[in-house]
Amino acid sequence: MYFSRPTALITGCLLTLSLAFLLSSCTEAPNAAATPVPSGANAAASPATPFALPADQALPQSELASIFETAKNLLAEAKTAAVFSQFRAGQQVQLTPAGDSLKVTATGDDPQVFLPAFTQGKQFIIQAIVESPTDTVMEMYYLRRGTPDYTNEQSQSAPLVKGRNVVYFRLNAPDLIDPLRMDIGAAPGNYTVVSMIARVLPSPAP
Repeated sequence: MYFSRPTALITGCLLTLSLAFLLSSCTEAPNAAATPVPSGANAAASPATPFALPADQALPQSELASIFETAKNLLAEAKTAAVFSQFRAGQQVQLTPAGDSLKVTATGDDPQVFLPAFTQGKQFIIQAIVESPTDTVMEMYYLRRGTPDYTNEQSQSAPLVKGRNVVYFRLNAPDLIDPLRMDIGAAPGNYTVVSMIARVLPSPAP
């Protein structure tokens, strides 16, 4: 789409000037206003969805750790075999109690574990202590009312290194529903969930 050109100049030239003068003197200069209107992805882009992945992903783990420390109200925690027994295995995974921890055996590169219900419509931050067999990425998928499918847009990730890791996931959408889905790593192997703690975020969420 282009902006329309002013019509007064063209009409005046047609009515009052001779054809020869028009050809020599009334050649229309390019109109600075007649620039193309941006189109395509930029013009059609929809507003960013609140609480979308990039905003949270931009926060470093060190900042998420600080947020966790300021959030004092406990929402849920998994530190015992009794609680870990409520975790459900999804695809490419086997769950085995290991004392007061949970052994997660990933048989493929997309292992999925479903957490027990606990969100209660709250906004919260999770601290997870996980032992990983290799350098990989842990992901936390969440559901919102009206969007009952797990999607990349409704997920957060944290890097894992081989060995012990303390990672954080901030879930600050106001309409979360259970269950969360934990993809503990993107590589086969034996992982251990030592603990998971969820604390309520202050309102409004930082």
